[in-house]
Formats: sequence, C-alpha cells, structure tokens
Amino acid sequence: MTALYKPKTYQGWTRAYHVHMRNHLNGLPEMEFMEEEVIGPKHEPIGSFQAPFDPTRIYHRRSAETGELTGETMTQADFLEWIYSIYMQEAIARDTANGDNQ
Repeated sequence: MTALYKPKTYQGWTRAYHVHMRNHLNGLPEMEFMEEEVIGPKHEPIGSFQAPFDPTRIYHRRSAETGELTGETMTQADFLEWIYSIYMQEAIARDTANGDNQ
C-alpha cells in the first residue's frame, strides 16, 4: 500500500448558499433555496427546492452558530414582515444617502 502524501480529512456538509424570494404582484410569495455540498475547500452546487407559502406555517428558530433550536418560533407571515421591514429600512437609507427624499 502506498502512503498518501499530506493526507487530509475534511468534514463535509450541505448548506444553502443562495436564497431567492419572489414577491409576485398577483400571487403567493415563493422562497427558493439553492444548496451546495461543501467538502474541504470544494463547493459544488447540488440543486434547489422551493418552499410553498403558508402564512400560518411555523418555523422553529435555530442558532446560526450551532444549529441548535433556540425555543423561539415564527410564522411565514412573520418572516415576510421582517423581510419587508429590512427592505424598507435599507431602501430609505439608500435613498436618503442619494438625496432622494421623495
């Protein structure tokens, strides 16, 4: 058996590297999650899936650092309200910085 030169052991995982929100004018919002597999320094896209919109669906919050449940929950409607609030605050800050106060 030949010894490996600089053998490495990498931990791999799957992660969402892109989240796309569609806020249709005359339809239900959509969320699409694009995933990739990470193994060491390699990042390979592996596909995507969509989450159907249900304003009453409950999500259990997880720590982004540990993945553990925090005990807090929110509905999809709550989530969309947060996204809207973030968008409005950032858009107003952008417009104020550009001198567009209309």
